[in-house]
Amino acid sequence: VIVIGFILVVIFRKDYDVEHTPLVRVSHYNKVVRKEGVAYLHELQSEAKKDPLRKEAISSSVNACLAILLLFCQYCICYTNPIGTR
Repeated sequence: VIVIGFILVVIFRKDYDVEHTPLVRVSHYNKVVRKEGVAYLHELQSEAKKDPLRKEAISSSVNACLAILLLFCQYCICYTNPIGTR
């Protein structure tokens, strides 16, 4: 049973490393034509990287993480300072 399972896994496996495969087509809703269609995956990924809203979301997430890191550093510095413990 285990051997048959491994054979089926090898036969029906899916390749998820499609980043460098330009011929992968996926269903896509086209906003201009307002129809469901088919587009190449690499084209959709390149369009998503250019989205200004996505860039703003990434920028604000990075800023929030850096602000939390700054607050943590200030907390560590303030409460490890031995001057105020007398």
